[in-house]
Amino acid sequence: MTDFSAVTARVRALQEQLRTEGYDDDIVIASIESETDLMRVFDRVAERVDQDNRSAVIARERAKRLEARADRNTEFLDYLMRTIGNQTKLERPTATVFYQANPPRLEIEGEVPETFMTSVPDKPAITKALKAGEDLPGCRLTQSRSLRVKTL
Repeated sequence: MTDFSAVTARVRALQEQLRTEGYDDDIVIASIESETDLMRVFDRVAERVDQDNRSAVIARERAKRLEARADRNTEFLDYLMRTIGNQTKLERPTATVFYQANPPRLEIEGEVPETFMTSVPDKPAITKALKAGEDLPGCRLTQSRSLRVKTL
């Protein structure tokens, strides 16, 4: 294992010596490469960076494929749950599959009352007003549900 502090100390000393003697950058770099391990370490680290970047790209692509497969399988479980008879929960030895209500989502259709307007509709205020029972033309709360899978 290379002692990096010793290598960098040797490089700094060599650099200072050669620059004091008037050598240009090309000679300084060539001397650092031939007389120290710095460039070997540099090359190894650069190769690792490249390998890590390539691995990260592969991992992201694999993650996308896995997420897409999980989505397809969740859709299929949803289909099976509906086929069974609109079950809301099914406990099996490998997993519990159930529907969970999602938070209400505001949908705006048409004009919004002026009191709820900013430069864009004030969705939190509209949602609060609708939840309090106010009738706001063109606004409604909708509730969807999503399938959750808990494995044991």
